[in-house]
Amino acid sequence: LQGSFTLSHNFQEKYRMDPNLSRKSIKRLLQELKEVQDDRTGEFFAYPLNSNLFQWHFTLRGPSHSSYEDGFYHGKLIFPANYPFEPPDIYFLTDNGRFQLNMKICISITSYHPENWSPSFTVPIILRALRAYMQSPGYGSVGSLDYPEETVRRLARESQQFSCKSCGQNVRDHVLQLENLVSCRDVIQQNHSEEKTGASGTPDTPQTKGMDVHPMPAMESQDTATDEKSWRRESTSMVSGDVASHDVLGTILHYGILFFV
Repeated sequence: LQGSFTLSHNFQEKYRMDPNLSRKSIKRLLQELKEVQDDRTGEFFAYPLNSNLFQWHFTLRGPSHSSYEDGFYHGKLIFPANYPFEPPDIYFLTDNGRFQLNMKICISITSYHPENWSPSFTVPIILRALRAYMQSPGYGSVGSLDYPEETVRRLARESQQFSCKSCGQNVRDHVLQLENLVSCRDVIQQNHSEEKTGASGTPDTPQTKGMDVHPMPAMESQDTATDEKSWRRESTSMVSGDVASHDVLGTILHYGILFFV
C-alpha cells in the first residue's frame, strides 16, 4: 500500500492550469510514483502529498549491519518545478543522529551540489543513496550530525513510533508494510529457486550430467547501496510491470492522462 491516497479535483486543476509548473516534471513524477509502487525491496516507502505532487514524504529503512539497522526514518523530498533537471531538497523529520531535523541536508544529490546531479536519478535511487550516506561521517557538513553509536541505536528503536502530523501517516504502519514486502520477496525467491532446481535437486547439464552434484546454498542478497559508488551504478531505467492493484495508482495514472491530453 505504498502511498495510499487519492488526488482531489482541486489538485488536478492546480497542476493542469499552473503555467509555472512543467508538464514534463509532472509526467516524470507520476512515472516515478509508478516505479516506487513497483519496488519490492522493502527499503523505503514514499508518496506525494495529496495537495502537492512536488512534495513527497518517505520512510527509509536504516542500512543493515549498522547502528541504524533497527530504524525507520521519516522525511520529505521537495522537488523543483523543473525536476528532473535540478535536484530535490531533502529533510528528515525523525531524530536519527546523522542528520538534523527539519533542515535541508547537504549531500551530493541535493540542491547544494547541482554539479553532481543527473536527470537520470529517480526517487528510488535518491533514497538508496540516502541510506548509503547515513553510514558515512558527517564531517561538519550542513545538516549533518555525528551522534555516539549508543544514542544512534536508541533513536533507531524509537523511530518506529513516529507519527507525522503533516501527512497523517504512522511510521509503524509503514514498518509492517515494508516487512511484508520483504517476506513476500523472500518467498518468491525461494519458490523460484525450487522451480529451477526441481524436486530431485540440481538439473543435469552438459557439465554436471553423471556427476554427484550438490546444490549450493542460496546466497543472501547484499544490502543495497552500501557506498556512494554502488548507488550510482543503479539502473536508471523506469521499472515496468503489472499495475498495482491499489486504487491509488489507477487514480494517479488517470490524472496523468488528463494532464497531457
